[in-house]
Amino acid sequence: DSGDAWDLFKLLDQDGSGKIELEEFVNGFMKLRGHAKSIDIAKLSYENKQMRRRLAEFMGNCEVSLNSIFRAVRSIGSSTERLQSS
Repeated sequence: DSGDAWDLFKLLDQDGSGKIELEEFVNGFMKLRGHAKSIDIAKLSYENKQMRRRLAEFMGNCEVSLNSIFRAVRSIGSSTERLQSS
């Protein structure tokens, strides 16, 4: 699968340069050797699900806060315009 190949490339490209140096290649494969146990995969899946839930909650909170700030700034702008026109 080409998606798997891309994921492997990103795992090996530790410095994010878009190139895999020999040291990155060797170190990356040394970390990946061995077989993943079912419990390892289940743990990663669980942690991923929890992280996605927390991220979605955080993004929702940010949206609420930004909307509140936007309304406050707009209200201040309207008040300022009224004071200037008086």
